[in-house]
Amino acid sequence: MKQRSSHLSSVLVTVLLLTVFGLVVLLAAGLKEDSAFWRDAGGYSRELRALVRDGFYPATGIYFFGLFLGTIIAWRLLTVGSQSAALLLAACGLNWLLFLTISTVVVWNNIDNMLHGFPMHYHAP
Repeated sequence: MKQRSSHLSSVLVTVLLLTVFGLVVLLAAGLKEDSAFWRDAGGYSRELRALVRDGFYPATGIYFFGLFLGTIIAWRLLTVGSQSAALLLAACGLNWLLFLTISTVVVWNNIDNMLHGFPMHYHAP
């Protein structure tokens, strides 16, 4: 019984960390697509802008890989009848919605730019 409880708590901690990481990536997506963020008028530091510029896509890739791996593990646990599998699978589903939100923020900004005659990834001053 103690082993099962330990396993469930490690699953919960992993899911919590994945979700927090996803929320950080969502925040970075919002900053990345905000034109005030890229100008000095926004009050953001150059270091933060460099971190978002250089780290957004690698962080998104890491989040996607972690989410993909977590989903595979959840399905695998579900097939062996683990009690924590349903919880992990539900949490992965919520994280997939978070990933979809991140993708929508980035894609929508590019569509909006193209509809207004600007190139993709353009941030108007």
